[in-house]
Order: sequence, then structure tokens, then C-alpha cells
Amino acid sequence: MEVKEQSSEGSLSSMASSQNEQTNNTEDGADLKCSKREDTSFKSGLVARWSFRDSKRGYEKYGNDEDAMEMKSPGKRKSNIIRRVSGSFGSFRVKNRRKSDPYLPLKSDNGNTTETRGKIEEVCEDGSSGFKIYSVMEVYELIRNGKLQEAYSIIQRMEKELLEEDTPEASDNSCSDHNRRVKDVEYLYKHLVEKMRAVIKDTLGKGSLDAELLRAVVNVIGEEEGQWIDHQQMTGTLSNTLGSPRKWKDVWKETVEESVKERINSVLLASEKKECVALHLTLVTKRVIGDLLKVKGPVKTCYTENFGVCDTYMHAFHRMVSRHITDNLLSRSLEFKDLHSVLAWVTNTYQCESLMGNPDLKPEFNTEILGPLLDADVLDKLQSNYLISLKATIAKYMENFFLIQNKNWARENEPDIEILDGIYTSELYIDIQEMIGQHVIESGNISEYLKNETLRVCFGEVAQIIPRLAEEFICWDQTKSSPLFMKYFVTYINGFCGIRSKLKTTDTTESKELEAKITSAIKEFKKYFFKKLEQKTQPLFQKLLTTKWMSSNEAFQKLDEEVSLLSQDLQHLGLPAVKIPDSDDFPPETATICTCKVDFLTEVHKYLVKEYISQIMKQRLRLKRTNRGEAADKMREEGEFINRKITKLGSESDWLCPAIPLISEVVGIKEEESMKAHLKQLVSQYPDLSEEHVSTILYLQGTGRRKKMSMLHHFKKLKKDARAMPGADRSLFLTIEVPTQVQCISFLI
Repeated sequence: MEVKEQSSEGSLSSMASSQNEQTNNTEDGADLKCSKREDTSFKSGLVARWSFRDSKRGYEKYGNDEDAMEMKSPGKRKSNIIRRVSGSFGSFRVKNRRKSDPYLPLKSDNGNTTETRGKIEEVCEDGSSGFKIYSVMEVYELIRNGKLQEAYSIIQRMEKELLEEDTPEASDNSCSDHNRRVKDVEYLYKHLVEKMRAVIKDTLGKGSLDAELLRAVVNVIGEEEGQWIDHQQMTGTLSNTLGSPRKWKDVWKETVEESVKERINSVLLASEKKECVALHLTLVTKRVIGDLLKVKGPVKTCYTENFGVCDTYMHAFHRMVSRHITDNLLSRSLEFKDLHSVLAWVTNTYQCESLMGNPDLKPEFNTEILGPLLDADVLDKLQSNYLISLKATIAKYMENFFLIQNKNWARENEPDIEILDGIYTSELYIDIQEMIGQHVIESGNISEYLKNETLRVCFGEVAQIIPRLAEEFICWDQTKSSPLFMKYFVTYINGFCGIRSKLKTTDTTESKELEAKITSAIKEFKKYFFKKLEQKTQPLFQKLLTTKWMSSNEAFQKLDEEVSLLSQDLQHLGLPAVKIPDSDDFPPETATICTCKVDFLTEVHKYLVKEYISQIMKQRLRLKRTNRGEAADKMREEGEFINRKITKLGSESDWLCPAIPLISEVVGIKEEESMKAHLKQLVSQYPDLSEEHVSTILYLQGTGRRKKMSMLHHFKKLKKDARAMPGADRSLFLTIEVPTQVQCISFLI
């Protein structure tokens, strides 16, 4: 076959001539001539004929006379075949080509519209024959109009004939018409693929599914996949793709993933208006389940079984949702509540019945084969960010709480408390306990790891605020000496004890540290309270057991008033009986009295009894025989009053109650034997009673020297028979000092 050299400009104009020009320009006297070639790629013995003609210049391919006769008198063919002859795609890459459509008609140099056309021989079953001409634009129109199988059949046969014509002469001339037709085929394939990709992407769109068009895509992909078995059919001289498998099923899978990605990311576009992440994830859930149900329904019917369409879409959604979470959500600076929403959604919602575990998806979608939604490192980073944000959230909350307390102190505001079951209950306990309990429950719903870490974070932040609160509160009262001190004091003690009681079920470094901080703060509170109590009561205690005391109740009444002011709120000490969110770590409590209250009131009771007896030890009064009974009765009444008052507040220290009455019995009795009997009771109740203590009691009683020596001798015998010394918690007289120098006013018998 002879190929004539042509310039680039000449070939463009010749290949752009339309069929009308070829028909009308009969003066050129050029008849269509055909060449005959055996189509070796088809075993049916079909014949393909190509004809190219230009009105001014060009080249023709000639066959033998027998072939020409067949063109004029179509033979008796046994099947139909449509063969397309394409003009050069290069003929459309000219100056006047419309950018929007590369396959529209062109204008020649004389301004007339031209089209490159190919002539296709059509042989019918009845023996008749004819010719059908297809241009590149017409094939493109077939693609655009959705006639994909017809277009693919034409392009496929064009490709096969080009492969057969792959001769050294064709490949030597890179500007030849042959090479331009190769580009034609490649571009038609390109637009066919683009159309198929568009159809695949529209599968999950808002509009109704075009099932016929989707089936055409599936059929074309199936035909292409089934045709190419030998991957070495490509000659290597035409192009990088012509004559080799195009792997359109892989393109289909890629397009499915792109489609799913666009579907998921479109939810992000819909929620860009500062909407919360929880709402966004709800929309993602709705989108995923809706699309998968559509795949299970009408989409699945358009595919053959070998596509595995349900599994393909399921895995695509799984990967794209994972990428969406990682790239579009976790890449942003999320607040704590948003991080919690993401973690809860990834851990719980994604696998639940409202999404991938939806029973409506089964059995087509086997979601059990899906791996974790997020990679391990991504999930670890998400959990780390969650805990960091939790720490900042708790710290901010505790700081705000601390500032509110400071403002309340400065403004002398009544504390915001409730009396529940007789117990002061404040926001310190309610808010902190509920905050910790709620975060623990929510984190526990995500994972056991986050539950434990949440406890650690919460305990650590509370441990930071409690010492500050105690210190600032004490400083405030030292400056103000506010009458509201005791209300705040009791509510804080209750809150501290309530929090500490919850720590018994945990065994972490943070819980132990928090327990130690709470215990230390309570000790500081108690220390300050007793210092304050001492400052208020010491001047009044010093007026007891004096000559003036014998004739006046003023000192004791004032003492009672001061003690009442400081202790009347103590009756509201105890564990707040408040139900917080149920949790294994924070179970509801029903107790209304805690060890803290008992210990605290025991200390108050012991302080009052001890200070009262200390006034006897100071030996400021020596009674006459005539007023011993009166003084003893007064001591007994005042001692019993103290006992009743503190017991009513909640003290359980019954062992302190007999101390003052027994001393008053010794002081008021004249007979020695009766004195010895009461002294025996006193020693049996308080083994820590010393000889110095007995001596000062006898001094107050006004006992003579002989009787005193007898009583002391009897005391020594009692001490030998007495039980062991009590522990520190039951000692009374060991804490009462006896002055070494005695200065007193003596009333002689």
C-alpha cells in the first residue's frame, strides 16, 4: 500500500471534508474505491472495507478488481456488520474548533461546514447491502445520548482494524492519517469512559435511577473484560492503550469510591454553618444507610453477580467514611463535646442497628467482615485529644466554681445550700459529683480505657482546686470574721467528705492523691475551727470556777452563746443524701452520718469538757464546807448542759459525759467513804486520771490535810487495780495540764 506524503495543513483540510462534499463534487471524477482485507480477528469470515476520499488531495486504498465488484454488487453475506471509518481526530484540532465540543462540524478554508466521515458497509440477512457512514461526531453523539453499547461496538471494531493495519509503513510516518485515526479511537474511548463514569456517579444521585443506562454501562464493562485475555496483544507502535485491556472494572470500582466520597463530603458542605458535629454525624448516618438501601434495591438489579456490587459499595462507604472522619473532622480543632460525639459515633453508632448493623441491609451486606472504622494510630490520637480536652474542660469548670465562691464570700452572699435529710447539701457536692459521674458514665459507654482515664483526669483536677479553696476560705474569714462562716464551713466539709467517700471504690494514684488532699483540707478546716472556737471561748472559760462564778451565771451563759453560734450548724454535718448518675464507681449513698461528723463532734465535745475541767486544775477557788454542795450542783448542771448540747448535735462520745458530774460528786460529798466510792468510779471511767489531777480536785473541795492524804493513798490502790491506759482517742486527763505554781483565793473551813 502506497502512502503519499502530505503536509500537516493539507492533511487537516482533506480529512475534514464532509460526505456531502464527496457526493456533490463529481467533477473531480474520483470514484470510491475499496480495498479488501481479511479480518483475522473474526472467525466468522466477515469482510471490512474502508474508503477515504478528499475533494482536493488525499490518498486512497485500492483492492483488486474482485473486491471492487463486490462493492458494486454486494455479495451474499450471512451476517450484519457495521464498520466505521473515522477521519483524523487531528483534523478537529484547528483554530476554529469550539472548545466546548471537540466533535462539532468544522469550517473549511472556503467557509463551508465540513465533517470527516467514514463509510461502513452493512450487509443484511436477505442478501441486500448498503453503506452507512459514521463520523467521529456521530459516534460521540451516540455516547452522549446513552447508546453506549452501539458506540462501543463501533469503536471496538475501529480499534481492531487499526491493529490489523499496524504496518511498518503506517508507523514510520507519525503524521499519517493512520496515526491520526489512532488518536480518534483513543479519544472516543476516553469519552466513552467519561460517560460511563458519569452514569456510575449518578447512580446514588437525587434523581430516579436510569436502570437501562446503568445496565448498558455494566454490559460494556462486561464485554470489555471478557474480550481481552492475552495482555500481550498490543503491537507497541500505536499507543500506550490501543489493543490492550482497559480494565474498566477497576475504573468502575474507582468511580464508585469517588461517587461515595462525593456523597459523604456533600454532607460536610451541608453542615458548614457552625452546626455541631453530632448533628453532622447524624446526617452522615442518614446518608450512608439511605444509599446502601438504594444499592440493595434498584441498583443491585442492574448488575451481574460477578460485580459484587453490594460488597463493593459497602467497602467504599467504609473507607470513605473513615477518610471523611480523619480528613474533614479530626483535622479541625474540635471542642470537647464534638470529640466525644466523634468517639461515641465511631465506637457505638457506626456498628449499631441504625447504621452498618441495620437489619434491613442483611443478608446482602455482611458488615461483620469490616475492620475497625479508624486505624489504631488515628483512634489513639482521637482518644488522646479527647482526654486533653476533658482535662481542660474540667479545669475550666473548677476554676469557674472557685471564682464563684470567691465572689460569694466577698459579697457576703448566703451559700446556695439545701437541707436534705437534715444535711447541708451544696453545689460543691452536687455539681462536682454529677460532673464526675456523668463524664465517667459517658466515657465508659465508649470504652473501659476512657472510663478509667476520665476518673484519673477528674480526680486530678479536683485535687488541684480543694487545697486552694480551703486556703482562700480561711484567709477570707480571718479578714472578715463573717457570721456566714459556719454555713460555708459545714457545706464544704460535707462536700469534701462526700467526695472522699466515693474514692473508696477506686485504687489509682490520682484517687489516693485526691483522698490525701481532701483529708488534709478537712484537717486544716478543723484546726482553724478549733482555733476560732478557742479564741471565742477561752476568755469566758477563765471566768468559770471563780468567786464571781459562784454568784453569777453570766459567764457560762455567754459561753453557751458563743458555742451555740459556732456549733449550731454542726448538726447539719454528714454525707449529702443526693442521688447522682448511677455508676459502678459512684453508687448512690443513703447514709446521712459520716465518720467525719462523728469525729468532728467528738472533738468539740472533748474540747468543752476538757476546758471546763482545766479551770478546776488552775486552783483559783477553794470551797468552804458551807458552799461545797452549791458549787457541786452548779458544776453538775453545767456539765450536763454541755453533754446534752453536744449530744443533740450528733456527738456519740458518751464516754465523755460522766467526767464533770463525777468530779462534782467528789467535790460535793462530805463523808470520806462516799468520796472514795465516787473517786473509784472516776478512776474506772478515766484510767488516765493522775494523782495531780486528784490533788487539785481535793483542793477545790477544801479537804483537810489528813483526809487528803487518805484519799490520795486510796487513789494509788485504785490505780494499781485499774484497767490499762486508754488509747489516744479515749484519753481525757492526759491532755489536761496541772499548773506547777498555785495561786488561789482560799476560803477556810
